[in-house]
Amino acid sequence: MDSYDIVIIGAGPAGSMAAYNLARKFKVLMLEAHKVPRNKSCSGVLIKKAVDLINKNFGHIPDDVKSRPYTTNGITIVNEAMVAQDFCDNGVNVLRDRFDYWLMQKAVEAGTEIKDNSRVVNISENENKVTVTIKGDKVYDVDAKIVLACDGVNGVSRRLTNSPQQDKVVTYQKFYHAVASFDTSKFYAYIAKDFSQYDAWINTKNDCIIVGTIAKKLTTAKSLHQSFIEYLTTHKEFKILNEVKEETWCIPLVIPDFPILLRKKRVFFAGEVAGLLNPFGEGISLALFSGLCFAEACLKQNSFKLCDWTEIEYNYTSSMKNEIEYMKRQWLFLKKFYPYFWNNVLQSNQ
Repeated sequence: MDSYDIVIIGAGPAGSMAAYNLARKFKVLMLEAHKVPRNKSCSGVLIKKAVDLINKNFGHIPDDVKSRPYTTNGITIVNEAMVAQDFCDNGVNVLRDRFDYWLMQKAVEAGTEIKDNSRVVNISENENKVTVTIKGDKVYDVDAKIVLACDGVNGVSRRLTNSPQQDKVVTYQKFYHAVASFDTSKFYAYIAKDFSQYDAWINTKNDCIIVGTIAKKLTTAKSLHQSFIEYLTTHKEFKILNEVKEETWCIPLVIPDFPILLRKKRVFFAGEVAGLLNPFGEGISLALFSGLCFAEACLKQNSFKLCDWTEIEYNYTSSMKNEIEYMKRQWLFLKKFYPYFWNNVLQSNQ
């Protein structure tokens, strides 16, 4: 049985950020349920806060993980009256499979051991260790002094630790070769019940225009998606040349109570699985930041032989406090200026 200081579940931005910083001092294993590189359905838009964190920790984002347009100019929110409001932000447009793989390789270069195609099927604890049971080519156990779960809303860590389960919504988007009359450097979010139970969006990656929506059920999302396509065709000169592919995913429904989970005994949580998500599904910046804060909390310990888990939780929670408060302020801002969006989401959750 292999033994590690830290086992990280999930090789996304949160897991890779934590592993990259921890591997210089500790023996770290990062587990990924899928074969890498793997795609994740996502806008792939990095806001400036995320870009700054990446530049500081990993270095310059290479061009081969970016998609055209390489830079983005923020989000345009279109309310229920079809009135648009711009929120500018200098971001970067990436391909998630390449981007996540690049972050993971940085963690490996720092000394992290990675096992992909390895699903966690059990987590158990005693007074000395956490045992993680993994199913890959075979079923086997590894021991750790501490575990960090970064496996997202579709992961298993909450269930395996008997933690409260997250409510979630289904994302549905299609890639088209198409033409339309909009700024390709912008991400457009529409908050209208005819298009989505959360928000509908249109953005650009390489030669494709992406149109997506969200609902509690996939069948509902597909129906709303068709309504949105009809609107774009009529009002935005949207003309489909051919359909490229479709994608589905899930994101946590974080409002209205903001249930944040950062620790359950010796298992800590970061990113979406912790309940960290900004409005309109922006979660990469919070994933990176929470992974970094966890790593810094661990690095303050002199030795894992005499590790104080309460102290790690205190330092981790303290570092995350301002960011969580900022996240909540963004949601409350949305509630104040776009009450229809807020009420729509609450109704879809019933």
